[in-house]
Amino acid sequence: SVSPIGVGVANKRSADDEALLRAIGETNPIGDTLHILDCRPKLNAEVNQVKGKGYEHASNYAATRLTFMNIENIHAMRSSLKAFLAVLKKQAAAGETSMPELEKSGWLEHLRMVLRAALHAARLLEHDRASVVVHCSDGWDRTSQVTALAQLALDPTFRTRRGFETLVAKEWLSFGHQFAKRCGTIAPLERGAQSSEEQSSPVFLQYVDCVHQLCEQFPSAFEFNSLYLAELLHHLTSCLHGTLLGNCERQRADLPPTLPLWPALSEPRFVNQSYAPGAHTTLHIDPGAVRPWTAYYCRGAERIKMEQLPLLETRCSQLADETERLQSW
Repeated sequence: SVSPIGVGVANKRSADDEALLRAIGETNPIGDTLHILDCRPKLNAEVNQVKGKGYEHASNYAATRLTFMNIENIHAMRSSLKAFLAVLKKQAAAGETSMPELEKSGWLEHLRMVLRAALHAARLLEHDRASVVVHCSDGWDRTSQVTALAQLALDPTFRTRRGFETLVAKEWLSFGHQFAKRCGTIAPLERGAQSSEEQSSPVFLQYVDCVHQLCEQFPSAFEFNSLYLAELLHHLTSCLHGTLLGNCERQRADLPPTLPLWPALSEPRFVNQSYAPGAHTTLHIDPGAVRPWTAYYCRGAERIKMEQLPLLETRCSQLADETERLQSW
């Protein structure tokens, strides 16, 4: 969802928006409170009112509870990642790893905030049987992060490769995440369209990093491994496949025909050899367990040792490929 339209500095009300949220709340026969998770910090939401992107005031939205999840905007994320990568580069050259220095960049804390928001949404849905509406300013950045992660935590179907592809298509592609603007990739030229570094931000990268954190916390819960996620991020900017190009589904339809992305991620090396279907129903996320994904961010840096799990996954993938080759003889 997006922030309420028309609730600006004049504190105007949107009767349609109020009626919509009231109807959503009335569909739940168990709970009488509709929980609204605004992904933004409250201060940011108040500033956004100047642009007509306000937030739900309790006096206008009956039987609702609004919670601000304090996830920063695209500009803060972009600056944080740059600082994080600068520290990793410095540490790679020195052959050392310092967590306090990495923490100063803010990137790991941003990951924790996104995971906390997803955890909060999942708990409301599972334990309280509540209806939940999630929104940020526009509904295609932080909103997609939180809703997609909450569904990963609650539904094992989305932890399979096919299920994960469906989740990305549903929560990112169909909801209009602007991949071209955020990643600086290809989109059809359109009148009035603007793309600049100010609009770029590692929103999808951050989401995939959060998925990696879940894979680390629950090693047997996912059918895919970290190599799968790293390859997905590679193709986010490779432009070899049209799946993640453009800013909306209409733009992707206007692009020349390209090969789809997902078949390229179906190789045996992307399968988690420790996957145990049915071993986990709900994932109880621990935001405090976030660790730097050095195997991805430091790929190519010879001085930094890869984590043991990716090394094992690489070896298991090699053995799987060898087994498949022998069986084909």
